[in-house]
Amino acid sequence: MGSFQGDYDGFRGWAATIARHRAMDHLRRMRRRPSIPMPLEEFSDLADQADPAMQAMQSMSTEAAIRLIGTLPRDQAEAVLLRAVMGLDAAMAGQVLGKRSGAVRTAAYRGLRRLADRLRQAEVELSGGAAAVDERGVTSDEAAALRSVR
Repeated sequence: MGSFQGDYDGFRGWAATIARHRAMDHLRRMRRRPSIPMPLEEFSDLADQADPAMQAMQSMSTEAAIRLIGTLPRDQAEAVLLRAVMGLDAAMAGQVLGKRSGAVRTAAYRGLRRLADRLRQAEVELSGGAAAVDERGVTSDEAAALRSVR
């Protein structure tokens, strides 16, 4: 951190680049080394003071959103995460991804449009009374949770 030079947006982009590289390293490591299950009793000392019900609802909404974004093609998913979730501008997201800002804007637009189409389809199926599942495995309940995040 001591060697970083730049403004706030530069720092956010730098941090996003590091996080992306760490995530890719983690995925590679998980393929080589399987995880070791731990008994729940080991974590009893780590209890949080926050409301568990509220955390569970937020977690379900976040997981549903991330799962839905994960159904997008990789370039669109990365662009949506960096632009819509992390709030980076197109130039900074382009630096993180190694692409031009116009390509990032286009990928984010296409990804968000695709997500909106899927949510509309799930709403139509939901209004039909069935708990429908779309072709990517997104249930109407998950679509409703995602709408609450927006």
